Amino acid sequence: MKRHISVLGVVIGAMASACGTGSGATTVQPAPEGYDELQARVFAQPVENVYVAVESATENLGWKLATVDRDAGTFVLQAPTSIWTWGDTITAIVKKQSDTETRVDLTSTTGQMHDWGKNKDNIEALYAAIDKGLKP
Repeated sequence: MKRHISVLGVVIGAMASACGTGSGATTVQPAPEGYDELQARVFAQPVENVYVAVESATENLGWKLATVDRDAGTFVLQAPTSIWTWGDTITAIVKKQSDTETRVDLTSTTGQMHDWGKNKDNIEALYAAIDKGLKP
């Protein structure tokens, strides 16, 4: 139960962070203790490279790109139905930090009452696939 609540806290915090205040300010919501892998990541890559890596990672994971808005830096991904879930929605917020750095915030949600760790697994899998896609 503790894991479910912690992952839910990360998802809610990340969603609130993505909403911002309208002024372009972004608040970083730290991951709960023991969930450092769910924190936002900054990649030492230009934003265009990260966009391509997110799209490639989605395909490699067998997910679908539901919505892509590069101007807003938003990718909404759909993971398929499996024995563990009716399908999950993963949102990637990709923001240029500088010409050589890009920040990625991920959230994962499911329509089920309990995620059984699937949201955390989705986030870890997507970060790993992005990392792999950015390696030379």
